[in-house]
Amino acid sequence: VTAPTAVATNLANGVQVSWAKATGATKYNVYRRTAGSSVWTLLGITTGTSLVDKGVTNGKYYVYSIRAINSTGYSAFDTKKTDTIQPVTAPTVSVSSPKFIALTTASS
Repeated sequence: VTAPTAVATNLANGVQVSWAKATGATKYNVYRRTAGSSVWTLLGITTGTSLVDKGVTNGKYYVYSIRAINSTGYSAFDTKKTDTIQPVTAPTVSVSSPKFIALTTASS
């Protein structure tokens, strides 16, 4: 089974790691390391093609890699890996007294 290539995207609550289904794969191991480190941590095992990493720290940089698994064993690690990504914390909005806010959408 071939290793899929991971893509990482910032979300308000973490980093979403996603990849295309590998032919013959029954599940995937998702790994993370901090940029500059050579130590990979297993984040999870999934049968799907994405996983949200909620254990990230704002301001740190991370790299992700995927291994596909089937009945004959494991693929090699994804050699491309993701680009280094820095999680972004969603802005906090606080309102001290009731206010009315009008939202509009841009027309195309």
